[in-house]
Amino acid sequence: MKKKKHNPVLTILFILFIVYISLFIAGESGYYEKQTYEKTILTEENIRKFEEDVKNNKEINIEDYTTSENKDYSCLASNAGDNFSNFIEKLFTEELGKVGKVLKKMFS
Repeated sequence: MKKKKHNPVLTILFILFIVYISLFIAGESGYYEKQTYEKTILTEENIRKFEEDVKNNKEINIEDYTTSENKDYSCLASNAGDNFSNFIEKLFTEELGKVGKVLKKMFS
């Protein structure tokens, strides 16, 4: 019996389809809207807390009313892309500079 070879293109398409269906279900179920709504509620609560503190003449520190989080969303792929683009930029800058100097000497 011969084994059928798996077509890698179909495998990739199948994986992309599964990812699409997952994102579609997450969007339709209201997951993202719920996350946004919860952030809005926290913001409204902080506004009320700030207004109360102003009325009561309490000492105000902006850090007490913000809920911002500084997250690093970089990953291996984005870091590799950044490094590659920096390498290409450096390569072209240096090498084209050398070519420019050679051409300048040739025509001067």
